[in-house]
Amino acid sequence: TIVEGDWAKDAASKFAKNTNVTADDLIALWSNKEWLESQMGQYPFLTEEMFNSNVRIYLEGYLTPETYIVNKKTTAEEITTKILDQTLTVYQKYAAKIKASSLSVHQIYTLASIVQYEGGGDAETLKNIASVFYNRLKINMPLQSSVTVCYAIDFDKTTDNWRACEFNSDFDSPYNTYKNTGLPPGAIENAGLSA
Repeated sequence: TIVEGDWAKDAASKFAKNTNVTADDLIALWSNKEWLESQMGQYPFLTEEMFNSNVRIYLEGYLTPETYIVNKKTTAEEITTKILDQTLTVYQKYAAKIKASSLSVHQIYTLASIVQYEGGGDAETLKNIASVFYNRLKINMPLQSSVTVCYAIDFDKTTDNWRACEFNSDFDSPYNTYKNTGLPPGAIENAGLSA
């Protein structure tokens, strides 16, 4: 099960624990530009914008939270295709709204990941957080989101103290939204439907 807020590395570890595929194999595939480009015709949410050189893992943010049934003996491609099929189902549900947005698909997935990390699971809270960030983007103000610093420093959610994110606002990274205006180069986790 990929849960709302899992990082790609978390999702890869979960699949590795239950299949013959290693987490490294999944992360390598999720960062494989050539393979992802070969999938673009089938998955319209995969765009060239995701290949920003500063993106840590290209599919970060595109791994839809869900419970996936996979064979114990499988391949990284089979697992990833199953996940992308679910992401496509969700994308198709919102495609018209995404097209009507002033943000690109990649920007929407990126913003949703920040909103998810900041707000957790309450839909009203997520809506309010998104509104604040949309307003900041509109006036070209830095988002100033500590959760982007968490991703930038590769915060370990299970062992690190949350203060590591709060007290590193000067950390040098394109993901740091205190130092950089606009959205980071890519998503910082995998958001759920509400976000």
